[in-house]
Amino acid sequence: MGIARFNMSHGSKKANDTMVRKYFQAKKLRPYKTCALMLDLRGREIRQCKVTEPKEGVKFELGEKCKVREDRYVTGASTKEIIQVDSQQIMKCVRPGDLISFEDGTLDALVLEVTEDEIVIQFKNAGVITGNKSVRISGQRLGDMPLLKVQDKEDIENIAKKYKFDYITVPNVTSVKDLQEAKQACGEDGKLGIIAKIDNLEAIHQFQFILKYADAVCIVRNELAFELPPDKLMIAQKWMIQTANMESVPIFVQSQVLETMITATTQGKE
Repeated sequence: MGIARFNMSHGSKKANDTMVRKYFQAKKLRPYKTCALMLDLRGREIRQCKVTEPKEGVKFELGEKCKVREDRYVTGASTKEIIQVDSQQIMKCVRPGDLISFEDGTLDALVLEVTEDEIVIQFKNAGVITGNKSVRISGQRLGDMPLLKVQDKEDIENIAKKYKFDYITVPNVTSVKDLQEAKQACGEDGKLGIIAKIDNLEAIHQFQFILKYADAVCIVRNELAFELPPDKLMIAQKWMIQTANMESVPIFVQSQVLETMITATTQGKE
């Protein structure tokens, strides 16, 4: 293993700290092994709050209506009537007619109404809402949301700096200004490398500028697929890889690279 990735979007603060400690315990058993450390921040990412009842999740049918509310401290639970999300600024980021995708992009809903406290949606297909899955907004106005959450800044101080991580990854980057903000949060010593996640259309438009400030970039296919059709996504992916290689900036591709091997397997012939 060349690099260990710790995703802060999953698990509690205590669980994540325990996982890091377990890594160092394992590392002591392999003193001659070189392995980099990467901290994956939450950033502008929006996630559903947990569903307590029923355990298998809340089922929604085509055409059903529901409300979405923000729960910035993630103390509530999603129900049949209200889906709770952990975003602090979601009301500013959506307009009537926007598309919201739940469950990592498998359940779509149309925004009907937006007020100061809630969003009224109507589902465009059937599905089940569970917990801690990502929420995606079509054409979302990411600039209206803070780049780093309070928890992100705490994770940088209490985990990345404390345990001397090599990289942090920042999702939902839209401009060079975002990278400058991330570097400022990491400190001026430059010991923490910045990996910019390319997971929205604006990041593709600003890609050549982002390359000049990022230490590495990551193409997040499942997020980009929400804004680009498959044929254009592949063209954009090839162009970004070629451009990064020409600039000598490390680049890698993440998410659903071999998804069809899981969801559309076929029986091989002998």
